[in-house]
Amino acid sequence: MDLPGGGKEAAESIDECAVREAFEETGYKIKTYNRLGEYRRNINDDIQYFFLSKIIRGIPIKSGSETSELRWFTADKLPMLMVPHRKEQIKDYINGNIGVVKDLKDNILFFKIIRLIGTLIFHF
Repeated sequence: MDLPGGGKEAAESIDECAVREAFEETGYKIKTYNRLGEYRRNINDDIQYFFLSKIIRGIPIKSGSETSELRWFTADKLPMLMVPHRKEQIKDYINGNIGVVKDLKDNILFFKIIRLIGTLIFHF
């Protein structure tokens, strides 16, 4: 499980990317209000931006090419199987860590297990 997100296209800003990805994956048009954090993952030379936003209109999608289901969770009852570091990012916001810039430490064993599971699924 994950929050809406994805890669930035060449001609768009980071905020525009957040708005586009949220719409593509949820059906909701959002307005970003504050960039809450910048999280760097060295394993993939990846930077993740975390935004405070508000839904301004839209109809939730039931499922799509990138979304199998939309669900809402309270911060104290987040799903156990979230994408790595998402809970950390959410907790940073809850704890008032706004504008944080942080290097994330990846658990290499986790990624090896996920890769192995993916390999096993596609070989059966």
